[in-house]
Amino acid sequence: MFGRIIATAALGTGLALGGATTAWASPSVTVAAKFNCSNAPKALARIADAESKAQAWVTKAQAREAAATQAGHTKLADRIARRIAAVERREARGTRLTERIEAACPGSSSQGSTS
Repeated sequence: MFGRIIATAALGTGLALGGATTAWASPSVTVAAKFNCSNAPKALARIADAESKAQAWVTKAQAREAAATQAGHTKLADRIARRIAAVERREARGTRLTERIEAACPGSSSQGSTS
């Protein structure tokens, strides 16, 4: 928390002086992380396992959401729906990560991937 206050104060001071805008305003630059292809089968297996568990959870959560809606518990149903959306976003992230790993390491695409 204290570091965040310091960083905010430093940023505010830099902006007031007019010199820090170029150092902070570069969102288009992305740093490519290095990935060791020898770890690809293990990573793909973990992603596939997490996606299968997430899909099983989503199916059960959708049933809970429907039951809550039918019982008139709209606030509960809304919370469940938000959680389902969050898990589905994580599933989509896993799918994107799988595609990136398979593109970077073509020889490991057949192992551990179910999507």
